[in-house]
Amino acid sequence: MVNILVRLFSQEYLASWPTFFDELLALLSQGPPMVDLFLRICLTIDEEIVARYILRTDQEASLATQIVTLSALLVTFLKAKPPHTIMQKDKMREKDIERIVEVWYQVLATFYETHPDLVNLALSCIGAYACEFPLSLRYIHSAKTFMLTPPFPLIFSQRGLRSP
Repeated sequence: MVNILVRLFSQEYLASWPTFFDELLALLSQGPPMVDLFLRICLTIDEEIVARYILRTDQEASLATQIVTLSALLVTFLKAKPPHTIMQKDKMREKDIERIVEVWYQVLATFYETHPDLVNLALSCIGAYACEFPLSLRYIHSAKTFMLTPPFPLIFSQRGLRSP
């Protein structure tokens, strides 16, 4: 189901489904199963659209380099439209990412005792998107504060890690 929704997002978000995240966020009140679905969709969008570093074969790496180079040339010299994924990321950046990040932090605060699997997914989302989208200092401070409150220091020490 996640892959199907991400395919639909990829094809329809810019043109005919700009309310994708609005509709998805509205469903979160239905409880942990919807939160889980939302977080998995965010991670899959990162893998399929946002992240530029996932390459599966040498041939794909070579093709990706050629496409990026050609796209940059077209955008710069011919004033062509940027590639579809860049436009999707730009739209997410200007319209949706602040609300999405806010939800991730709400997941951390709400479910840290009852649903550690959701907390783990939310932290994975934060880590995955942090490189591509500039998360505000407010969110970075919130994440650090959150990780310094119990039970996280104990979890870090049990795994031989230092708390941030």
